[in-house]
Amino acid sequence: MTGFLSTLVSTILYIKNPLVPVGNFILGYSAGYFAKKRRPVISCILGEFIESPFLWASMILWSGFMMGIPLIALVPIIVTVNAKAFVEVFLDSLVIELLLGRDDIRKSLGSFRMG
Repeated sequence: MTGFLSTLVSTILYIKNPLVPVGNFILGYSAGYFAKKRRPVISCILGEFIESPFLWASMILWSGFMMGIPLIALVPIIVTVNAKAFVEVFLDSLVIELLLGRDDIRKSLGSFRMG
């Protein structure tokens, strides 16, 4: 809930694209889905691949159509944002994988499992 609210506030105040939380949901849900059978780095990268078309569509819709930024100027921005997202997801999932490699952390997190 805190992540959702902070994302909502930051997208409204700074990024000005209200569709960002939906993209974050797509990324989080799909990465979580893949994490059931894959390592964190693989599942998070797959999640980013699934979220990427939405990232493109939402930026073209919001920045292009709603804010009037020409597509020719928008494409390099979207490519940069998308590449940055892949780097962020990779680094975050690498940290997760390193943390989960520690027995004490894995045991502590094991007590939170549901079902």
